[in-house]
Parts: sequence; structure tokens; C-alpha cells
Amino acid sequence: MAADRFLSIPYLFLRSSTAGGALLFGLIQTFVFARVLSPERFSVFILIGTLGITLWLVDFGLTRILFVRQREAFLAGRKDVVIAGQSMAVLLVYAMAVLAGTFICIAFMALHRGTPFMEAAEFGLFFLFTSLNLVWFVVRFVSIATDQFVFFESHEAIRRIGHIALMLAMLVGLPLIAFLVLANLLWAAMFASALKRLFGHGVMSMPPDGLLKSIGAFFRDNRREAFR
Repeated sequence: MAADRFLSIPYLFLRSSTAGGALLFGLIQTFVFARVLSPERFSVFILIGTLGITLWLVDFGLTRILFVRQREAFLAGRKDVVIAGQSMAVLLVYAMAVLAGTFICIAFMALHRGTPFMEAAEFGLFFLFTSLNLVWFVVRFVSIATDQFVFFESHEAIRRIGHIALMLAMLVGLPLIAFLVLANLLWAAMFASALKRLFGHGVMSMPPDGLLKSIGAFFRDNRREAFR
């Protein structure tokens, strides 16, 4: 049954479309930014986007460890409140890292480079938009581990289509700041919808012992795998 679902036509279509959408969005982003931004601002945005992508390296494979733990519990047919809380704890830590990077980006551009605040905010919002993929990794691997891959890929397709549409809208006059705000709001909507589903299935929950204790227990329990 699981194999049949994995090989289903809807999943194949969704997976192919989201994989292709990632490549398409990168090409469209470069094309649109080159048309609507000055060469100097374009180079800064490319640099900030690269830094946002680099932040994904913070993962250190922790989402893969979550996948294994979630998969073990799912195949055993049990609801593991500990791993559910730890999954949310990792997501929250990643989210805090992304937000910290966003504020650092805004502060650096506004204070060190003397950039007007609105322009510095645009750079920060673009960093946020790019680096939220790190947080999305947690949702992705928990969804796949619990056989909710079609649900996740549907959200991923909606997100890709929405972001591409917003990006193209800048060619017909949508201001950059409007694109950045709307693109991050779309991220927020996707997170809210996905987490509601995962919370409802009991595979993610607020850490029962608090964030610090939960993330500390996760590292203690999986220290060897994390270093490996």
C-alpha cells in the first residue's frame, strides 16, 4: 500500500513540478531582479540571497535524524510525544536563527553602510524570504516520515507558484517591498497550514519540557548521529 502511494501519479506529478519549480524560480528571480534593480542593488541582493542559502548549512543533518526518529515511531504505530516536541523545538531554533540573521542584516545595512532604513528593510526581508527554507526542511522531513508527502508537495507547489507569480508581478509594477512582504506572508500561511495538519496528527507538538530542555535532550540522545 505504501509503495503504491509513493509511486502514485499525483505524487510523481507534484514532485516533478516542485523540483522543476525550484529551478524555474531561480531563473525568473535573476531575470526579474536584473530588470527592476540597478546593477549595484542587484549585486547586493544576490550576495544576501547567497548568505540566506548558506544558512541552510546550519542544519548539520538534524532534520535527517528527526526523519529517522519520526519514521520509527510511525512504523511502530505509536504517537511519540517526545520526538513530536523535539521536532517542534528544532523548528523553533531554526526559526530563531533565521530571524536573528534577518535583524543582523537590517542592522548591518542601516548602521554600517548607512543605507536608508526602508532599503535596509528590503534587504532583511529578502534574507528572511530566502533563508526560511531552513525552517521548511523540518516540516518537509516530518511530513515525509509520516506518509504525508502528497500533502507536503501540494503545499510546496502552491508556495512555488505563488512566489513565481509575485516575482513576475514586479515586471508589471508591483513594488519590491510589496513583493517581499507578500512573499513572506505566503511563507507564513504555508507554515500555519502545515503545522496545523502535523499538530492534528500528533507528530509535532509544543515541547512538553520547554524549548531549552527539549533541544538539549535531542542533542544528548542523538549526539553520535549529529557528529557523524
